[in-house]
Amino acid sequence: ELFFEVFRFTYQLVGIMIQTRTLLVRKHYEHLHRHGFQGMRSEPVLEELGMTKGALYHYFPNKLAIGYAIVEEIIRPEYT
Repeated sequence: ELFFEVFRFTYQLVGIMIQTRTLLVRKHYEHLHRHGFQGMRSEPVLEELGMTKGALYHYFPNKLAIGYAIVEEIIRPEYT
């Protein structure tokens, strides 16, 4: 029974992490769309989402990684 409780908790946690990462990518895309890549800043996105920089760095090591995620997950699917 403990195994299934741990499994269920882990499954829920992974789901939350995927949702958080997806939300970060989408919000950064909105900011990028308004300000361009050079003008894209994480601070307004994090403030809007109520997140810390530490939480952001859990998902993305730098701005370039966010840019690649935007291209791969949002822009590229529009053209394939």
